[in-house]
Amino acid sequence: MAYYIINQKPIFLHQELHDKIKKEVTASWSALERVEVVTNNPKCEKLYKLVFDYLMKIDQQILLEKYYSFELSDKQASKNVFDLLHDYCHYNKIGGLEDIRNLQGKLEDDYMGDSFTHPLGKVFKINFAVKRGYLKSAEVSLLINSLQIKKLKGNLDNFVLINKNSLINFSKLGLGIVCG
Repeated sequence: MAYYIINQKPIFLHQELHDKIKKEVTASWSALERVEVVTNNPKCEKLYKLVFDYLMKIDQQILLEKYYSFELSDKQASKNVFDLLHDYCHYNKIGGLEDIRNLQGKLEDDYMGDSFTHPLGKVFKINFAVKRGYLKSAEVSLLINSLQIKKLKGNLDNFVLINKNSLINFSKLGLGIVCG
């Protein structure tokens, strides 16, 4: 998914909400036009603009109440963790995601139809460059197992990821981890 900057606030649209808005803004499109969005970059840009315009028309208070923050649990959290972390890294210019699957894993995921929801697989890595004053920066990596995600709560500026064994806080400053 894409995030949208509306009135200087980052709006992360999870898949269910994004699909609902897309359906509404493309209601007049033919089935062929909807399919073209996947394969046709200008159509994709047009859809992005339509969703952006839709969000811009919403009253500021309602936008903040309904769209700025999110709380996703269990399967919904698992399905959206890749998009959220991808958008977090891009928005904050703070790191990147890495595919750790071998060729066989990639082919199996593609065959099973998992490559859209989990483009880097169900288990992937998030990498951060940590600055240490004037010293050379160090890289920190976390392994994310999307099947173990219990909850995602917050907004793109500051959110928590709760999984089976830990709580990870993602913010503009980086991350904080509580294991237990």
